[in-house]
Amino acid sequence: MGTLVLHQLLAQMIKPMAPVGSRVLSQMILYRKLIKLLRRNIGFTLRLGRIKPVESLSRFLFKGDVRAIDGNVKPGVFNPPRNSNEISVYRLDGLGSHTIWRIGLFFVEIPRGKPVIARAHISVEETLNVHSSLSIRRSYIFPHPRHADIVNKSILVNKSSAARTQKETEDQALQQLIREDFARIASRNGVDFR
Repeated sequence: MGTLVLHQLLAQMIKPMAPVGSRVLSQMILYRKLIKLLRRNIGFTLRLGRIKPVESLSRFLFKGDVRAIDGNVKPGVFNPPRNSNEISVYRLDGLGSHTIWRIGLFFVEIPRGKPVIARAHISVEETLNVHSSLSIRRSYIFPHPRHADIVNKSILVNKSSAARTQKETEDQALQQLIREDFARIASRNGVDFR
């Protein structure tokens, strides 16, 4: 979370906490208020548990990620960052629309510096059925407890030059198939625009 955003959240919380007599509220009360504020504003929780097959995963989308003609998601949306085999998604089941878009704002839009315009949905079960090398790893705290990564275990990251030449074409072909399958499934499931 950006420093400015965190500062604004803390300012909202501390403002009503004027000293009571000569005492200031204890750290425990401050901690509880912080967690309550985070839970209310950005869906923060430490009690999500294991990822279930019926759960829905969402990928936040930017301008150019959706085809204007038919509203379908472009395969490039599911490209992992360079030197990575992980695709960032969020577990948003059970959250209201307002909270979901706040997560998109604070944890995707502000860090990336680009406005989020929509989100694509794909279930855990659909994700794991695309290819046997895929798994889903949840984040516990950073960047958000509802964050998860779709991990492609068959792709080597930070390959040596010898390994790169041997597996590079195979990896690229596999990644392209996975991206196309994810885009097809996400388009079929529908895109929620802001």
